[in-house]
Amino acid sequence: MVEISQTIGQSLDLDIVLRHVVESIANALNADRAAIFLVNEETGDLQLVAQYTVLQSRVPQEMPPPIPLVEQPLLAHAIQRQRQVVVEPESRAEQLERLCAMLGSRETGPAIIQPLIRRRQARGALVVANDQSRQPFGDESARLCDSIATQVSAAIDNARLYRHLDRQARHLAEMLKTQEEEAGRREAILESIAEGVIVTNAEGRAVLMNAATERTLGVQRSRILGQPLQQALESLTGEQKSTLTPLAATAAPLQTLFEIEGRNIHISAAPVRLPSGDRLGLVAVMRDVTREVQA
Repeated sequence: MVEISQTIGQSLDLDIVLRHVVESIANALNADRAAIFLVNEETGDLQLVAQYTVLQSRVPQEMPPPIPLVEQPLLAHAIQRQRQVVVEPESRAEQLERLCAMLGSRETGPAIIQPLIRRRQARGALVVANDQSRQPFGDESARLCDSIATQVSAAIDNARLYRHLDRQARHLAEMLKTQEEEAGRREAILESIAEGVIVTNAEGRAVLMNAATERTLGVQRSRILGQPLQQALESLTGEQKSTLTPLAATAAPLQTLFEIEGRNIHISAAPVRLPSGDRLGLVAVMRDVTREVQA
């Protein structure tokens, strides 16, 4: 019991845990073989997931495919009733032959079928068999299987939860990677645009800006990003009241002209909205039109 408990607590990898559990149980009971079946949560089919036998060469190299529960009456009886079943070859010979055949044995012998129950739900079954020695199992063996079943069932739940969380974490990581890649593509596109572009959030603060904007305004983006766009531009023009005033609350496309250090800058701005009508922010495109104005 101590050895099995330690094994269960050492890993969250279900395959590793179950392999160690069946080996420990077989050795503890001096049994010919021990195996664990799990119930598929979606289909209800049975899957042999771990097996240990003293005759290692007799263990199938590949686990058999899942089977419907009704094809293994002994397992179905124990799992559905949620009670341990101790089987002697004389009592249910045909059903025991089916079970041993699935375990890769042509022989039959006494067996203990212990359902693995967690929160009143069947997780699977532990099977211990003496198909070679045909030695009967005593009460102590039956009690050990019953005692260890609770820990094995808890380990199955913990491992499944870990797998679920691990899948969620990997999915989240993939989503974040995709978002980063998409953000990188958007930034590359933004930087490739010849005209200056500034994007604001719903509060009117600049959140994106390309290199062309730096050249057009003659300032580093650090002076603009994070600042209210209207205030940032007005600080460059040196005017508190200017043609830029409508930028803060424009509800429709807007075009205007302003001057920075003798250069004429044309700006086209338009709000960005969700289908619901909520405002996401503003996109402003600006171009140095000094030569055009002079002409």
